[in-house]
Amino acid sequence: MIVYQASKRQFIHDTFQDSIEFKLSEQYLRTTGRQPAPAEFKSWENSLFRIGKVLRDEAIPDDMGVALAYTVPQTSKRIDVLLTGEDEAGAPKLVIIELKQWSEARFSEKDGIVWARRGGKAGETEGAQCVHATEPTLPAPPSAKVLPLRRVSDAERAQGVPAVPGVSLKFAAGSFSDPQALEDSATEWVELLEWVKPQPGLFVAQVVGESMNKRIPNGAWCLFRANPQGTRNGKIVVVQHRSISDPETGGSCTVKRYRSEKVVDADGAWRHERVELVPESDGVGFEVMTVQPNDVDALSVIAEWLMVVAD
Repeated sequence: MIVYQASKRQFIHDTFQDSIEFKLSEQYLRTTGRQPAPAEFKSWENSLFRIGKVLRDEAIPDDMGVALAYTVPQTSKRIDVLLTGEDEAGAPKLVIIELKQWSEARFSEKDGIVWARRGGKAGETEGAQCVHATEPTLPAPPSAKVLPLRRVSDAERAQGVPAVPGVSLKFAAGSFSDPQALEDSATEWVELLEWVKPQPGLFVAQVVGESMNKRIPNGAWCLFRANPQGTRNGKIVVVQHRSISDPETGGSCTVKRYRSEKVVDADGAWRHERVELVPESDGVGFEVMTVQPNDVDALSVIAEWLMVVAD
């Protein structure tokens, strides 16, 4: 079950500049329906920081795929790191790095075995396996060069193969609240990832531009949920407004972090003081879009961003 996926470049950014353990915790909750235990959260923070230091090596390509997976075959119930890419011959390769939580390790004379300690001196034992010789049965997450979603034909869909529509954000509209309108907007249909529960309203779209590159790399393919319910505050969403002319989407839609401020009016009801659409970019020139109270009703939240599936 994949709970995080990005290129090496994005992983390094997330690890050292954007507190990846919080991203992972958020996606872990979405995927499993529960919060990670405090000790588990702390282990992610420590282990992923060290993985990031290793992957900073310039000899490792920036477009190598990095995924964090839960319950990988052979590795029981924990988060592990999956590295994907190609060898010199162009053949796809997958490496699984198990996050063992050893406090110290040293070489052993036994092949594939190390001395490892998880605590004090008494905790050091020889016999900890450091290499798996078996081929993993989990399908390898693709590298950042390839969209990891198989296109599904109309004939396959008619036979019941689950799929989600692929749409263009340039033509996104408020009518996405109607499932049929969403389906009619599809330029193609793609097979669901094995860890995504099929449900109405999910769709895949490409996000172009640098205004959200701290969370969404330019050109990344993302999974969205149309017509999100409940609070939108703090979420990354696709919004549409008549005043928006976004050069990145080429239309009246934009992908931004949604921030709202509410006040209580004289009748005791909540109303929007203002809404801000916030970019999250390490580039320059991207400004917060502010929607004033008298214009909030014209703002349409079309979809909620869930995750990057390929960048």
